[in-house]
Amino acid sequence: RRSALVVGGGASGLSCALELAGRGWSVSVLSRDTSEGATRAAGGMLAPQAERLEEGPLLDLCVRARSHFPPWLQRVERLSGVDANLCSRGGFLAPAFEGDAVQRWRPPAAGGPATWLGPEALRALEPAVSEAAVGGWLFEREASVDPRALHDALLTSCGALGVRVLEGVSACSLNLDVEAAAGGAAGGSGGAAAAVITSDGAELRADAVVLACGAWARELLPLASFPIKGQMLRLRPPPGHAQREAGGLQRTLFGDGVYLIPRRDGAVVVGATEEPGAGYDRRATAGGVAQLLDKAVAAAPVLADYTLDEVWAGLRPTTPDRMPLLGRASSALNLHVAAGYHRNGILLSPLCAKLVADGI
Repeated sequence: RRSALVVGGGASGLSCALELAGRGWSVSVLSRDTSEGATRAAGGMLAPQAERLEEGPLLDLCVRARSHFPPWLQRVERLSGVDANLCSRGGFLAPAFEGDAVQRWRPPAAGGPATWLGPEALRALEPAVSEAAVGGWLFEREASVDPRALHDALLTSCGALGVRVLEGVSACSLNLDVEAAAGGAAGGSGGAAAAVITSDGAELRADAVVLACGAWARELLPLASFPIKGQMLRLRPPPGHAQREAGGLQRTLFGDGVYLIPRRDGAVVVGATEEPGAGYDRRATAGGVAQLLDKAVAAAPVLADYTLDEVWAGLRPTTPDRMPLLGRASSALNLHVAAGYHRNGILLSPLCAKLVADGI
């Protein structure tokens, strides 16, 4: 039975582990801290159109990933018994304000259906939208999931297929072994085979090693990637607004510099700042929270009466051209990469896991 070692316990790594385990591989996952990665800090958006992606290969990949996601999620939920709260009701609305990026945007046809709504039609679909909105786009195919519930579902699903998750164990370095490759550990002669040196001093070998550790992948391999910090917050509705239908936000709003995601319990998740110069700083700051609150209340004034419930920050693994890094690394025959998903990590993880597994 072939063995795989996946470095990273977030959506990317667990999706790779689940895909390989489903193909009969014996899989282990190294996870430094499952609560520390980008997955549990994400918004859970399945929204290439609302992200205003330009026509090109990234949009094509994300649209394909959006179609791939629902049937994949059904399998994960069936395996785990965990509801990841997929929300696709009514699509997404992108409200436009005078002179902003949304008003100027012309969605590429490759992204899917997009309908421009005037102010009255916009507020008929979402009464919570500000009176200052001059219109907006309706993206009928966009959706979201609760990323924390999804992460729980992935962990449980992996366990159901026999994946071993080593929590609290991180990869410190790679050892490239030419003799191991010649001996067949990498599936062929020539080149080198990568082994992983862990934080507890062990050297772990496998037929395939997959780096899916987000913003930390470049610590193990010289990759053209870097972290971009994003801050987010959660708002709780006032008494009497416990459900979305009771007067709160009903649809996801994705505007210029802010998105508002209503959850089933009536809470609204607000994201997200984009701070490329913050490095690995994961602090939520007063300035970041103030920026998000200002934009959120401007887009949906009803939120002014909500309670600030939680603030957090995560690190988006990003590349210079915003394209993901996928496939076999040149430095070792058994070393593969699934990284660099930037703002689309939840969306891309399932499809990219399949593509990486196909390559392996």
